[in-house]
Amino acid sequence: GSERFAMVAPDHQNIAGLLSDVLPKLVKYMLKMYPALDASRVYVTGYSMGGGATLRAINGDPSVFAAAIPMAASGYTGTPEQVAQFQKAHLPVMFTTSQFDLGGAFDQANGTIAVAYQTQLNLFLGYNAMNKIDAYDFKTYPINGFKADRMERVTLNGEYQNTRWYLNDAGGVPMVALAYTANLVHALYPEYAKIGWDFARHYSRNQKTGAIKYNPYIK
Repeated sequence: GSERFAMVAPDHQNIAGLLSDVLPKLVKYMLKMYPALDASRVYVTGYSMGGGATLRAINGDPSVFAAAIPMAASGYTGTPEQVAQFQKAHLPVMFTTSQFDLGGAFDQANGTIAVAYQTQLNLFLGYNAMNKIDAYDFKTYPINGFKADRMERVTLNGEYQNTRWYLNDAGGVPMVALAYTANLVHALYPEYAKIGWDFARHYSRNQKTGAIKYNPYIK
């Protein structure tokens, strides 16, 4: 419509291996059936079980997406065949979590991101040909455990403090990011949509070369 924005929201009650095949095919089907859609700016996100589905979607075929935002996600490690795809299709990704999130995303006892999230961040650093985090240092860097190339702190809807950490690739493009919101439980807070959009909208994928393009000035 007037916002030039379309959203596809599949409903599925099982995030087993099937979704890695089905979700990228759904994207390709939509692009074929609705040619007005911009194939260079397809983004994927989901919350909780949907965060796990997001990881399965991008492992199924990262080349169809320009950015991904797994929110409060259960972890997923792709098959060797899936992992190999990232050599030709780097992908910007932002993981989100909150202070009282589920244990897979946030370690409430220690007040830090969980081991599973540490693993996912390192996986995608590797997929994007970036240096992995050798050892998370939560004493020096509380909550996230690493030195970021850029940090932002905002207040969501005048209510909750949100912090975002960005890690850049060799070209200076922020390709891996983490967002943390203080004092929130595991629930789909509406402002999460804006966090995802603020990240994703800067990226597009060249449909000829497959390369990611980053525009820091896009509105």
